[in-house]
Amino acid sequence: MKCTNCGSPIHEGDLFCGECGQKLQQGEFQSAEVVHDGPYPQQEQTAGPHFGTELMNMLKESFTAPGRRMDSRTLYSPGVAATLFASALVIQTLIMFLMLRNILGDFYIYTEIGFGAFFNIFFSTLLIHAIFFGILTLFNRVFLRTPRPFVKTFGDYISLSVILLALNTLAYLLIMIRLPEISLILLGISVSLFIVVPVYMYLKYMKDTASKLDSFYSVMIYFVLTGLVYYIIARIFANNLYQSITEVAPFYF
Repeated sequence: MKCTNCGSPIHEGDLFCGECGQKLQQGEFQSAEVVHDGPYPQQEQTAGPHFGTELMNMLKESFTAPGRRMDSRTLYSPGVAATLFASALVIQTLIMFLMLRNILGDFYIYTEIGFGAFFNIFFSTLLIHAIFFGILTLFNRVFLRTPRPFVKTFGDYISLSVILLALNTLAYLLIMIRLPEISLILLGISVSLFIVVPVYMYLKYMKDTASKLDSFYSVMIYFVLTGLVYYIIARIFANNLYQSITEVAPFYF
């Protein structure tokens, strides 16, 4: 199907054309798929009164059809995407914080897991997501001949990230009710998907536009960068953990 105004591909359920911003109404769809290799301008965003509706629509699409949401040219405002991500991140951080106080607090007799840990978890998770979104943005801008606009990549990344945050939240709840085996399985799935999400998005975008680099080498470069990022994160985490242990039990060192 294509837009009657500019001829760009559209999908059923789209409210606006992702190319020209034309508002779509019932009966404006025409059969015939068109591959558009030209520029991908940012669509106009909806006004304030529709914020709540947009937020709920994005949440629903993120869980019911994340792949089709990526294929769609419907663009959600960055404010809606950021609000959805921040809400999911706050919920995950709160559950993880309560889990740490509930489980680890039993072992740290001489200290207490303070509320500062909440902000450490929140900003650490936010930083990791920002790094991987930065890698995706780099690939989008450098390797795709027709890069997707920031609004599109940001919205798609948030949609998939919300699913991962929900998996993490469920895993932490299972730990709190003493079901660590199932929790570890969910966390393993979440970590694996978190690594795969940016390259999955990049390969999805390659379906509509040519890449400047062979897809195999694109994936290889991505995993090299991912390995480097995880190495740095692991070193920082190990150093912080060592410092925390020496502060709690200095007589062992």
